[in-house]
Amino acid sequence: MDTNREGDLVQEEEGGNPVYGLERRGVDYVPEHERKMTLRNLAVFWVGTNLYPFNIVLGVLAYTLGLSVWLTLLTLAAGVLLSYWLVGLTSIPPARAGIPTMAVSRAAFGLRFARINAALAWLVGILFEIINASIGVFAVLALFAFFGWEDSGTLGKLIGLAGVYAFSVLLAFLGHGTVVHVQRFFSIALGVISIAVLIEALPDLDLGASLGGGYDLLGTLSAVAIILGIIIAGHVAYVIAAGDYPRYLPSTTPASGIVRTVLWSAGGSGLLLGVVGILLASQTDADLVVDTFGGVESLMPSWLYVPFLLAAIGGSLTNLMLTMYSAGLAAQAAGLPIKRYYAVIVDAVLATIGLVYVLFYDEALLTTINDIVVNTIIWIGPWGVIWIYDAWRRNWNIDPVAAHGGPESPYWGSGGVYWPGAIALIAGMVAAWATISVPRYAGPISENLLNFTDLSWLAGPVVALAVFIPLDRAQRPRVR
Repeated sequence: MDTNREGDLVQEEEGGNPVYGLERRGVDYVPEHERKMTLRNLAVFWVGTNLYPFNIVLGVLAYTLGLSVWLTLLTLAAGVLLSYWLVGLTSIPPARAGIPTMAVSRAAFGLRFARINAALAWLVGILFEIINASIGVFAVLALFAFFGWEDSGTLGKLIGLAGVYAFSVLLAFLGHGTVVHVQRFFSIALGVISIAVLIEALPDLDLGASLGGGYDLLGTLSAVAIILGIIIAGHVAYVIAAGDYPRYLPSTTPASGIVRTVLWSAGGSGLLLGVVGILLASQTDADLVVDTFGGVESLMPSWLYVPFLLAAIGGSLTNLMLTMYSAGLAAQAAGLPIKRYYAVIVDAVLATIGLVYVLFYDEALLTTINDIVVNTIIWIGPWGVIWIYDAWRRNWNIDPVAAHGGPESPYWGSGGVYWPGAIALIAGMVAAWATISVPRYAGPISENLLNFTDLSWLAGPVVALAVFIPLDRAQRPRVR
């Protein structure tokens, strides 16, 4: 296994990307002859990945802000479309270069500074694993309760954890080919069940229903901004991992085709479950944020409730596979000097520690983790737009060799830091921090000037680009 002077895994073992075999590629370059993925494969992968219960919860959360159903639906659609347009853009450079997101994004920040971003991506991945696996386990417990085992306790949690998490670890360990292949089965089953749930909820649709007593114009705009923040924070997090899968597309795949595929498949499935969440929340007085699965039992017949729970379990599995796989790549990009499949095991061990604590010692910690995940928009938003812009101005072409290079690389910067990217990232994060408003924290601008309106999803990226573009133009002739 070759490494450069910075310790990167430049070339893993030969071997390609077998289905139900061990993928040998990691953060290193995927040769053109191994890129057998198609846009259809990518679409099926995203449908299976995004039909998971977290997106229902996002819809429920959006409805709790007190807007009418119709306005909440419009805001949901706007947030989802914006998020997956960005996710689609982040899928183009990895397909061109044949390297994953956390390697291809290095060019905008410098090869050493980019390791900090990769470490943050790894941490975010672990947090999402804890959330997704917990949701899957709670769905298993709800299934047990439906069939009469209402107090399954520790044993029930152990069974749920083993069934949901262990299977996901195995598939992520095997790698890209296996994950993409398995997703085709999940996408069909989860899609059919999700559509059935939507059809069941439609007859009771009341577009004018709301939990609020009526907002004035400013109150309505504030609620819309907060909902956009919730939706974008939940969906745009994929920019840290979205390119890890299309890196197996042929490098000649049209950029427009990649973006359209991600938009309709990932965005469409995320929108579908968000709509389901809004409709279900508008038809019950139960707190679906606290008890999503128990709260919806009275809203659907038993013949549909059981498949709904099975779909929730399956959705947790599919999303966990993506998250664990990408977290392993992020760990490599951060400097963990081991092979991809071993990185998955390290990641799984760390996430399991958190899962065990949440499930068996303090379930309240899950609320804290959710709050942390919501706050990741402070970093993800500015980081994402900086490297998307940087890749766009390079016509989406990043040199995979230079991305793994040392001081001789054109992406090295000064001492391993490309200062325009680093400064812009910090500026964008400060702006996002100052304008964020989440349940446990409001930034100073949001609290004192915006009446607790959340504009972090907008302010962070805008400020980051406003700083990066002129600094990059001034620096580029000398450094690049």
